[in-house]
Amino acid sequence: MAPSEEAGLGSPEDVLSGMSPEVRKDAYNKMLVASNPILVFQESASRPVEFFVPGKPTQWPELVLMKCREYNEQETNAVFYGSNHFNFVDTTTQRETSILQAFLVSSTSANAHLLSHMSLSFPALEAAQGQPEAVRLTQGGTHALELVQDYCVNLKILEFYVHKGNAFGLAGEALSESLHKALSQVDARLKALSSLEKIVIRYYHDRPTTEVVQLMQGLGWIVLMGDKEAP
Repeated sequence: MAPSEEAGLGSPEDVLSGMSPEVRKDAYNKMLVASNPILVFQESASRPVEFFVPGKPTQWPELVLMKCREYNEQETNAVFYGSNHFNFVDTTTQRETSILQAFLVSSTSANAHLLSHMSLSFPALEAAQGQPEAVRLTQGGTHALELVQDYCVNLKILEFYVHKGNAFGLAGEALSESLHKALSQVDARLKALSSLEKIVIRYYHDRPTTEVVQLMQGLGWIVLMGDKEAP
């Protein structure tokens, strides 16, 4: 029997228990893995973190997760957290860091090590105090990197978005010694994640200079203008 994504689940015992491990994993993938990134959001700090995928029913994935966990919670979590792409990007980067922390430092923290693919805003930069021509990582940007480094220990793909909320210092700016230092600090933290296989920088606001692109590429990062590779 070929399971649908949501409908006809019935009792998970009935649907999954008679399957071989290979067929059962395929069933989990069909029910639990979205073809598009899962948008992670939180309406307020007092509200739980929620998921949204365009084209999916509003009860997805909560209902299907609940049903599958009744059968085997460990297998369900391994597929859901390990095979989906989670997108935390919010143009208000302070709010994004709050959502990321709520997601990782919660009941989800037991599953954070399963995450394999995430999208975040590039760690924000700011003018250095007393040196308006110099840039440095913001406290929030550093904190976001620390969260990823501490909790997402099996992450394979990390995508960073550059948008209007965090483009300062990253778009249209000439490469400076302070920017070189800031990007190197980001790279050092990412290299501490031995599982990381791919780092993608997606520009959705303005463009980086050729020198900045070359530096990022020299660090092993893939630089894209939206979905197109940077020249």
